Amino acid sequence: MIFMSNNLSVMIARSGLNKKDVGAAIGVAPETVSRHMSGNIQINLKLAEEYAKVLNCMPQDILFATKPLKILMHNHVHDNGEISRALAGETCPRTKGRAKSGKIYMNHMFQDKLSAIVWTMDKNYTGIKESLREAISIVRSDPVQQKYVDEACDKRPCYFLSKNSKDQSADIGHRVIYPWPEH
Repeated sequence: MIFMSNNLSVMIARSGLNKKDVGAAIGVAPETVSRHMSGNIQINLKLAEEYAKVLNCMPQDILFATKPLKILMHNHVHDNGEISRALAGETCPRTKGRAKSGKIYMNHMFQDKLSAIVWTMDKNYTGIKESLREAISIVRSDPVQQKYVDEACDKRPCYFLSKNSKDQSADIGHRVIYPWPEH
């Protein structure tokens, strides 16, 4: 049997109800609610629908535990169209401000190796990147964090870190990557 964690404890906490009240409303003992919360007893679709009615949410809110996405990077588009990029928690080289760090909660399940890039732009910017205003891009984080170029980047747009030859600082880029020609 495949074990799947659920989101029942979070939804009960959000509702302001306790296990005893929730259990009474769907006709099960508080201990059964605890076993559902821990995953010791799996929740079927019928039970999820019953819980959802009591907790005023959707059955999928109960069935699927959604983990937040970690913010990997902050991209800011300036009035002139230039983009400043900084890893979360680090100082942006152009604006000298700290890039936002934290987590983003979305109503969707993502793989563990994915992170978010948060996009912002100057108030007066208009241009081709306008569709990215307040956008969130979902990217694989392990190549950036572990400093390697993934094979999947071959001839595709991707984010990368490179060393600045002048001061050895890390520059963040977004380009199509081509393999080094063999001689």
